[in-house]
Amino acid sequence: MTRWWFKPWGWIYRPASWPAVVLILLAAAFCTQVFVVVDRRSHSVSDTLYGVFPYVVPCLILLNWVASKTSGPERREPAAPPAEEGRGGAMRPAGEIAAAVIAGVLGLFVASWFSKTLLSPNAAVWFDPEKPFREAQLAKLQALRESGPAAIEFQIGDGRVVVSEGRAVRKFLEILTTRPNVSRHHSHPEKKVTFSIAGSPETYQLGQDSMHPDEYWLEGQRRGDRGPYYQTILLFQSDGLTAWLEQNQVENRAAEGQ
Repeated sequence: MTRWWFKPWGWIYRPASWPAVVLILLAAAFCTQVFVVVDRRSHSVSDTLYGVFPYVVPCLILLNWVASKTSGPERREPAAPPAEEGRGGAMRPAGEIAAAVIAGVLGLFVASWFSKTLLSPNAAVWFDPEKPFREAQLAKLQALRESGPAAIEFQIGDGRVVVSEGRAVRKFLEILTTRPNVSRHHSHPEKKVTFSIAGSPETYQLGQDSMHPDEYWLEGQRRGDRGPYYQTILLFQSDGLTAWLEQNQVENRAAEGQ
């Protein structure tokens, strides 16, 4: 007798065996992982929807296809005769429920292992192709911090601010290279200022978060087919940077430039 994995359930399919439960849990783990990673980098709800669509929809289509190929015909089963006392017939539904629970628990363990060992270590690479660029830019800033550049030039509108005092320059680079990256939320950078560092050909932008005044977006310039653009390197929180920008007149000039 053929053992079907799924059974038709309206327009979709429901699991009818432990392999089906495992497949559903794996698909759920994958979709959850995609959502978490994409939502962390999104600036709005629409960004999240556009980001998860290319991964979640094909996954669900594939799951539906597998279910359609491993499902039995939709038919009504004949009613079972009433169980006779003393023969254990009444225990059959309980046994099926227990088997389903055991299969679900085992599937959950397999999905958890798959998510932790295979998806999590590679999620940043699979769903974050810009990671190598960010790491390279942070490495360059760290090298500049160690070499001690002569000055930092901020371009704000038509004006500019040059910070050449060695201690201030080192403090600025220390903040950029030592602050941990925070999870992204549905906000965006504003009051952007462009800056360059003596001894480096790179151009950067620093913007204040639209929701949290002490959070900042560090962006690096890249060149694409349509010209240069800025890619986010780091989103970090720093009260020290807020004080630094005010002390060196960058904060005031940025507000005037807006």
